[in-house]
Amino acid sequence: MSIEDLKIRAADLEQQIAAASDDLRPALRDELHSAIETLRRSGADVSAHLNSLDHALVDEAVEDQFDNMPI
Repeated sequence: MSIEDLKIRAADLEQQIAAASDDLRPALRDELHSAIETLRRSGADVSAHLNSLDHALVDEAVEDQFDNMPI
């Protein structure tokens, strides 16, 4: 997959995540993270916007883990 294809895929995933239900977001988050990591390994620049989204989704996942912890 070319760098341009990965960038298009990441943009598409961003739109899907925005419209996704809570059940689908984790799988889409993993796909986006993978696409971003592949872009980085390919030497491509990753936009600050995509980096921010990736970090926000990881934070969301961590917070979700704590939602089910007994007090």
